[in-house]
Amino acid sequence: MKTQITKGIIALAAVPTASIYLFKSIEISIILFIVILLANVSVFLSIGFYLKNVISNYFWVDPKISEKLKK
Repeated sequence: MKTQITKGIIALAAVPTASIYLFKSIEISIILFIVILLANVSVFLSIGFYLKNVISNYFWVDPKISEKLKK
């Protein structure tokens, strides 16, 4: 999970810069920046859902135990 974030950040910085040198065009680099940013957002969302599941599983209480605690 950590390597995906690192690769995404590196791509976010490197690809638009390289496209400016290769294509001599800022428009292409802006488009690439937006595409990579959207890809990173999907990675961050998947990490968020993963963490939500981990946290909810950690705090899950057996219904039988919760009934005993209420009494």
